[in-house]
Amino acid sequence: LDSIDWILKEALLAYKKINRKYTGENIYDVIEQIIRQFQLEQKLFIAIIDNDPNIVKAIRLIEISHTGG
Repeated sequence: LDSIDWILKEALLAYKKINRKYTGENIYDVIEQIIRQFQLEQKLFIAIIDNDPNIVKAIRLIEISHTGG
């Protein structure tokens, strides 16, 4: 959000190729690297529209690691 006008903004922070098996754990590892790279640990909000089981698992792992459950 733009703090003056409260306009929702979006940006692509990173585009990473996963050179390992396409699993929830490996996707989680890549997303965690990006979160740390941009220091987003305390500013994290994720919304997904992809219901691929591996994506869903990766997002659940992120929720657990950042919210404790």
